[in-house]
Amino acid sequence: MSGEEKRALAAAYRMLARRDHSAYEVRSSLLKKGFSEDAALAAVGALTEKRFLDDRKFSRLYAESLARNKKAGPRYIMQALQKKGIGQNLAQIAVEDLFGGTGREEEEIRRWMGKKYRSYKKELSPLQKKKRLFDFLIRRGFSHSAVMKVINAGRTEE
Repeated sequence: MSGEEKRALAAAYRMLARRDHSAYEVRSSLLKKGFSEDAALAAVGALTEKRFLDDRKFSRLYAESLARNKKAGPRYIMQALQKKGIGQNLAQIAVEDLFGGTGREEEEIRRWMGKKYRSYKKELSPLQKKKRLFDFLIRRGFSHSAVMKVINAGRTEE
């Protein structure tokens, strides 16, 4: 391992000391810091071999974090994972593990819907409240069909 590769590896270790990253994030960061492509790839390879970098684990943990902290739905999480350099297959697996089908998604929608519905002003009509809920949940990445199913079932906690 050359001197530049050792420095790149040290920089990657410092990144991973703060939080988990995807292999893509580490590689991109090293390139931005001025390391050569070969040095960045060598560092990512060494970290992957030692299991300090694991995109499968990262995608699962990041998906859980987004669902818990950002009230994110499956589509939002898929896009966020892909922006972090996670392949579509790994992102899909992480989302499926987290939501386990439509039942979990609908449960999450109900949970966030109850909180959001109560926060709306009393002057709003029920139709306006439902429209705002729908828009909010779609922006959070929940599927149109699941949101419509829950809203039409009248499960908002008024």
